[in-house]
Amino acid sequence: ELLYSQTTPFTQTTAGLVAQFSSPNDPAFSVANDATNGGAMPKFSGNYLFPDVIGSELLIHFSKSLTSLTLSFATFDWQDLLTPTPLLLEAFVDTTNAPAGSVTNPGSIHYNDYPPVAGRISLQSATPFNLVRVSLPPAGPLAAADFMVDNITVTTIPALTIHPGGGGFTISWPVTETYVLQQCTSLATANWTTVTNGIVTVGNEKRFPETSLTGTGFFRLVRP
Repeated sequence: ELLYSQTTPFTQTTAGLVAQFSSPNDPAFSVANDATNGGAMPKFSGNYLFPDVIGSELLIHFSKSLTSLTLSFATFDWQDLLTPTPLLLEAFVDTTNAPAGSVTNPGSIHYNDYPPVAGRISLQSATPFNLVRVSLPPAGPLAAADFMVDNITVTTIPALTIHPGGGGFTISWPVTETYVLQQCTSLATANWTTVTNGIVTVGNEKRFPETSLTGTGFFRLVRP
C-alpha cells in the first residue's frame, strides 16, 4: 500500500517484488487520495500517485522480469472532449532505449469522476521486461498534460532452479506456470530455440534433465 505524503522516488515491495517509482523531474509525483485531493475516483482504491510537476513521465523499475503489466489511470481532460488524451505505456529491458513493447489507451469519460477521464491499460510482451515508462505523448493544444496511476498488477517470470547431478544438471520451474523453456549458446546472437523433448512433470515442478551440453549454455522461460 502506498503511504500518504510519499513523493517520487520511492520503492514498494510486494510478495518479494520490488518496484521503484521515479521520474526525470523528481519529485514529480506524490501519494494522494480522494480525501486529500478533493476528487472522486471510484475506479481507484485508497492511495494513488498524483502529479506534482506538469508534463512528467513516470518510470517504474522492477526487481524481477515481467511479461505483463496492467494499471488504472486517469487523465486531466476536459469533459467535452470527444477523444480523450491517450496514455502511453512502454516496456524496456533495463534502459529506456528500444522498447520491448508499447500500448496506448485513451480511457473513457466518467462525468461523476474528477478527473473525468479514467481507464485501465494492459501491456504484454514476448520479451521479458523490468522497466516501464508511463507518459502522455505529444497531442493537440487541448490535450491533457497530467495523469494519475493506481492498481498496478504484474505477471512475473518464475525463477529457474538448477540441480547438479546425473552426469549434468536438471532445470526445474513451477508446474503451474504457462511458460516454455528456451535455450541458446550465446547471448550475443540470442539464437533462442524452444526445448521440446525431455521435459517431465514431477510433483509441482516441471523438470528438464540436461546431460549433453558442452561449452556455454543459457536457458530462459517465455510465454508460448
